[in-house]
Amino acid sequence: MNSPWHYILLVLIGVLSWYLSTVISSFLKRKSKLSWWSSGEFIYNIKEPNMKIYNRIIRIKNESREPAENIEIMHPNAPHIFKIFPSRDYGNRILEDGTHIIDIGNLGSKESVCIGIININALPELPIIRNRWGIVKHNKDPWP
Repeated sequence: MNSPWHYILLVLIGVLSWYLSTVISSFLKRKSKLSWWSSGEFIYNIKEPNMKIYNRIIRIKNESREPAENIEIMHPNAPHIFKIFPSRDYGNRILEDGTHIIDIGNLGSKESVCIGIININALPELPIIRNRWGIVKHNKDPWP
């Protein structure tokens, strides 16, 4: 016959293992994996009036099963025109140093968004994209 301490020890081991597995799984939880790339640049020369129109298309994709949260696209200077596809609500602000920020909120699992940027007489600079986990790495060659 087993002593009562044996059963208490079994219960304590069970509770401790459950607690440790919960803590470890929270640290190992997968973060969202965002990637972005410039999928095209176009230059249009207009003779009357003498100007150039520059267009750049940027694609942002959440490649993980977890949602990507608090996504911001930062440009050193505000673009003349930009459009987000597919259409979604976004925030738009300019900081004191002139940095332009587009806040697109969250992207769900495997969701992507394109941003078309148009500038007159200057090529739109590549943005810095960040989310809740930090700055997102620019994927220069997204195609396998």
